[in-house]
Amino acid sequence: MDKPITTVSVYYKETRFVYRRIDVLNVYSFYYIMKGRIKMGSKEFIEKCKEIVKQYAMEHLDKSDNIPEFDVFDVWYCKTLQNHKALLSTTLFDGMYYELTYNGDKKELYFDAYKKFENKCIKLG
Repeated sequence: MDKPITTVSVYYKETRFVYRRIDVLNVYSFYYIMKGRIKMGSKEFIEKCKEIVKQYAMEHLDKSDNIPEFDVFDVWYCKTLQNHKALLSTTLFDGMYYELTYNGDKKELYFDAYKKFENKCIKLG
């Protein structure tokens, strides 16, 4: 099933700005298009990732519990050419971490959710 895309044109001082809204995991992602190219800076990417992770975590909380206050933080981030990748987690005690990858060529954002089962030290020397 294709994701719905809504395009809105806005004019400011005779310059046309186009905004695209793409539905990703029930969170609307906004990408600013100027002169036909999508501009996604590091700050915009991280903020969008935090929004997506917070929405995902809230949707997957136990429905019988009260919704706790929690934060989303970035653990690691990298940008190469037009691509971005970030690892994020929350302050919830659920053992989850999230990987989000933006493919700048295809203008797609990929979301992976992982659960940490074990953390142990293996001596190599």
